[in-house]
Amino acid sequence: MSNQQPPFPRIDTKSHLRKISVSNCFFGRLTSIESTESQAAKTRTTNRDALFTTNGANPNFSKEDDMKTNETQRTKMQGKMLGAVVGLGMAAALLVGACNSGDDTVTPYPHNANFGPTEAEEEGYWYSRYNLGNLVMRSGLGETFMPEMAMMQQMIAMVDANPDDGDTVMVPANVTLLKSIYRSGDPHYQQQMNVDDFGTQRWDESTFDKTVTTRSMAWTIIKESEWAKQFHVDDHFGTPTDDFGAQWRFVGMVMNASAKMQTQYAMQMMMNGDGLYKDTDGSVDQTGQWVLLEAFSDLASTLGAQKLPNSDSNRYLDTANASMILGAADALYAKLSKTTPSGNEALSLAIQSLTWYAASTANAANKTEAINLIQSFAD
Repeated sequence: MSNQQPPFPRIDTKSHLRKISVSNCFFGRLTSIESTESQAAKTRTTNRDALFTTNGANPNFSKEDDMKTNETQRTKMQGKMLGAVVGLGMAAALLVGACNSGDDTVTPYPHNANFGPTEAEEEGYWYSRYNLGNLVMRSGLGETFMPEMAMMQQMIAMVDANPDDGDTVMVPANVTLLKSIYRSGDPHYQQQMNVDDFGTQRWDESTFDKTVTTRSMAWTIIKESEWAKQFHVDDHFGTPTDDFGAQWRFVGMVMNASAKMQTQYAMQMMMNGDGLYKDTDGSVDQTGQWVLLEAFSDLASTLGAQKLPNSDSNRYLDTANASMILGAADALYAKLSKTTPSGNEALSLAIQSLTWYAASTANAANKTEAINLIQSFAD
């Protein structure tokens, strides 16, 4: 890999991992669709498919295995893209050909006729996966933590019932997990990248805005929760007794553990005296409160489910933490339900958040009220 790198912009986590940048016009093709973190993924080539492996590609579960060519399996998986992962791909599909420049003389940009909705969905899937892995395992863009070895061993045992079957978990060197997420940073590497050593893939700390914001925390928790569910799909990533997929099931465990750690950080370090959550510079982002309500609701529903979608089990089951986080969601909802979001962005995020909350809360009165608020905000 060359040391020369293109002039990528800083990564701003204000609405990170969910913001889509669409440039130019579509004219029947997708000109540009990428999450704000995709620039970090593009700074490397040899490690594109190694989200959490030590050798650049799990020898027992390759990309070709992961993107199964069997048509039946492919059809099943197309229906299983969850949450933001689906949204990224489907947003591209819906936008293809939809841009109107107002100038009928514009010539459509040459495109590959084989690039359609399915290909856009695949790109959304893979870039979503690359971007998250770079941020929460490599970048160092936040305060870090590392689970104790006993916990790591327990997580490995939960995803791999038979380590002697040739399919084993490989933990990379110098993984950097985050318990808080900074506002922004420059994703350039500072040294020659070694795919076996995540420490070589750190971003330049001198460029970090170390403000921890409600949005940077909330969007990351959401993304980790959704990908944890992705890595729990039985017929794609296997079960603990299978001889494939252990690496990715382990990644799911790590994503879930990180989301729990970040939620704990928010509850302990970011709540102010008014029952809202402040950025570490002391400011309160009112719209960010709605995003955090969605994050709490999403994670709590994952932790409390006996079975996850497209699975016969839930390795993340944690009823004690599910109850605690739902309690935090109920308390935050009690504050937000007395407010009216201002502007299209805030209304849109509030409706999305209320949908998650209504589906997750055990408080029947709150559920009914939240559904009514969805209708009110939509009107």
